[in-house]
Amino acid sequence: MKVYGWMMVLALSFLFTACGDRAGKSARGEQTEERPAGLPSTVATMPGDASAPFRVQEIRLTPENPTIATPVDADPVCTGSMPEGIVFAYQWIVNNEVVAAATGPTLDPQHFRKKAWVSCRVVPSWPGGKGEEVRSPYVRIANAAPLLQPAPSTPFEAPGKFQYQIQATDPDGDELTYQLLSPQGQGIEVDAKTGLLSWSISQERADALKGAVEIIFAVLDGDDGQAQATLRLQFSPKKAP
Repeated sequence: MKVYGWMMVLALSFLFTACGDRAGKSARGEQTEERPAGLPSTVATMPGDASAPFRVQEIRLTPENPTIATPVDADPVCTGSMPEGIVFAYQWIVNNEVVAAATGPTLDPQHFRKKAWVSCRVVPSWPGGKGEEVRSPYVRIANAAPLLQPAPSTPFEAPGKFQYQIQATDPDGDELTYQLLSPQGQGIEVDAKTGLLSWSISQERADALKGAVEIIFAVLDGDDGQAQATLRLQFSPKKAP
């Protein structure tokens, strides 16, 4: 009887994809698919002129497709000569409500959730002068993809049963589903709810296995976000004592 040793490398080359729309009714409550009225969805960009009077031309929000995994930054784009001693006053709006606790150029993720609408109003001022309020376009907080974490495995010899507990979290708190991508038809099973991967390897299958076997699985959040990873099992005949 052949007995096979094993070596597993978590080639956890994670792949993440996610998408989401832009909407919200309350930063902490019910969401809506309607963009808040009153602000444009885009702002036209005009060429700057250092000799022109100073003004804030537009407010750019980054990243363009934010999620709750990252803060949102407001960047005033200015034209003309910058006055000395200039300061910018920031007012963040989430779903048409002012975020009183956010007064700087960065909005922390604790102030919004998935599908919320976010914008920023900026007023420049300097000794002896004050500019007009400029509003950014709204951006919508997109869906964040699940996050996979490497997990330890238990000792295993073929023939026998190999098990691996997939570990993942979702920044948005979405319910996760686990799925085997490949190889199919080899008896590998993944529990869709718990993420437990199991593979009962018979003597016949162990004899047929040669070299490396790559098991590719995915974690899905039900909102077009997913992460993929690869488990690499290396089978080789175990040397006799």
